[in-house]
Amino acid sequence: MFVTVPKIALALKTHKKELFTTYLLALLWTCCTICSAKEAEKTILTGKIAHYDSAVPFSMVLHRLGLSSLTIYPKVNDKGDFYAEIDLDIPTQIWITYRTNFSVVLHPRDSLWVAFDGNTNQRTTLLSTIQFAGTAAVTNTHIAQFQRLYYASELSDHNKNYQAVKNYDPVQYMRFNDSIRQKGKALYQRKTECPRQERFRLVHYTKW
Repeated sequence: MFVTVPKIALALKTHKKELFTTYLLALLWTCCTICSAKEAEKTILTGKIAHYDSAVPFSMVLHRLGLSSLTIYPKVNDKGDFYAEIDLDIPTQIWITYRTNFSVVLHPRDSLWVAFDGNTNQRTTLLSTIQFAGTAAVTNTHIAQFQRLYYASELSDHNKNYQAVKNYDPVQYMRFNDSIRQKGKALYQRKTECPRQERFRLVHYTKW
């Protein structure tokens, strides 16, 4: 009679573990369901490509937090006017690709108009022609300005960093990193000292 007591206790212990595991799985499933149930909101990204060539591929790549990247192909007419509706539930970085690429950041329900010269495959040259309007214009004007400064500097030269890792001894590499940090500070200082009219340059919204 006493032999069965440990077996009952063990069975109860096992049952409790199973219940706890089931509870955790149910809790995780509920949390995932609640998170996934958050409705994405429509975001508009439209604009114009000057000197548009239909033979050149045009796409947008969404970098989604915690998910794989998503590539979309916006509607574009023969004049270079394009239009895309994107469902977003969190702020998202979007790489616009035509000959070269540049990034914008959109929040749910934003409406952004962007125009750029499609005649160049040089990122810094393209970024000097870019114009924004709409609810996310000021933010993306800052982002484009920083990209132009960054890609025009040696900070964007990943091959130089690779060569430093490969060839420098520890002391040389520390000096190299220190020089990069100082150049980064100088770049940031240039960004903050830009004239107000350049930092907040907007254009009037042009409809599709």
